[in-house]
Amino acid sequence: MRRMANITLRALLALCLAMPWFSPTALAEASLQGFTPRQVGFHPLDIPGGTHPLPESVPAAYAAGTDLAVWEDTLAFVDYSTEPFHVRVFVQRDGEMRLQAEYPEEAWVSDVIYDAHGLAYLSGGPEYDKEIELVTVGADGVQNRLPLGPEERENDPYVGPLLRLADGRLLVADGAGRVCLVEADGRSMRRVSDIPVRQFVYFNEYIYFTNTRDLVEYRDVYIAEWGETIDVAYPRLYRMWLDGSHMARITDGGVLDLASRGPYILYQNIDDPFVLPSEFMGEALCGVIWCYNGLTGERRTLAIDCADYMPTPYGPAAWLPEIPEMCREDGCPGFGLVLHDWSGKPLYRLDARELYWGLPFYVSDDGLWLYTHDAESGEFEFMGIPLDGSSANWD
Repeated sequence: MRRMANITLRALLALCLAMPWFSPTALAEASLQGFTPRQVGFHPLDIPGGTHPLPESVPAAYAAGTDLAVWEDTLAFVDYSTEPFHVRVFVQRDGEMRLQAEYPEEAWVSDVIYDAHGLAYLSGGPEYDKEIELVTVGADGVQNRLPLGPEERENDPYVGPLLRLADGRLLVADGAGRVCLVEADGRSMRRVSDIPVRQFVYFNEYIYFTNTRDLVEYRDVYIAEWGETIDVAYPRLYRMWLDGSHMARITDGGVLDLASRGPYILYQNIDDPFVLPSEFMGEALCGVIWCYNGLTGERRTLAIDCADYMPTPYGPAAWLPEIPEMCREDGCPGFGLVLHDWSGKPLYRLDARELYWGLPFYVSDDGLWLYTHDAESGEFEFMGIPLDGSSANWD
């Protein structure tokens, strides 16, 4: 059966929200700013396959919502269909698939979490005249909907992320992007700060966030592939306690795409940019992955040119561009999934077969779990990619 990569509307919006504000200009060359964007080469990496020993794992400080959640023998995931357009939330337990919720109109569902406290996800979206809601379904089956506000940002409405802390409380942003702390049952909400953020992660009682009130401007950046120069602006990385106090700036440069595992806070450093070519999305200006250690305060580059990556217990797994056989006929770029250690050293290519980047995923201690949806048959296929370098397994 033909496997189709489920590159959903959520992935598209996430990328669009992650993009900076662009404005064309032709005043100077990028060399005047001390850097020049570089092209990512399409070539296979020389990384051996097979089984390899893994370094010591790093526990996560929270559970992050994605389009796929795995907990013990339970799966929870979001399905997007276009004919007709609807969004469905499924829960599969003990081998049985159950429809948890269905949204027949043009609505958002994202950031699914399933754990001992129950199910939680975000729905709605002001771009469809629907207020964003935090939906929780407790372990006792009691459902609660918490409106997060219909407000919109100056450029785009805010959707996600949703994080679950170890004590069950949830971290989420309201419609204006202000971080809020919500009780596990989804009822009581307290705003942490009035600062609108673009993204945030959590470690050791600190919220790490991109502060959209403190933007770094990069003027007259020359993009050879576009044949023009652009002005861009990105937020700096900050941190604050859960009560909004002890706020401090972490980076001087602009950052993008926060992710974390334990003390390691990953982000794209726009002071060190590159251009990612893509037939599907068009050229995108990105930043080399850097790592901030929340325990020691050390910042260092991992020297990974990647716009889509995920932290695992052993290091970041990054989709790096290449041209596999399946893409050569269409001329579209493909991506190989490569596991790195926390120093940025590539360990080996993970067996993701012919899958594209952008698939919904969940990271466990021993593997990455993804799913695809065959639009013709309506069937779902789940894929486990072991982190030890052995072959992928389909369920």
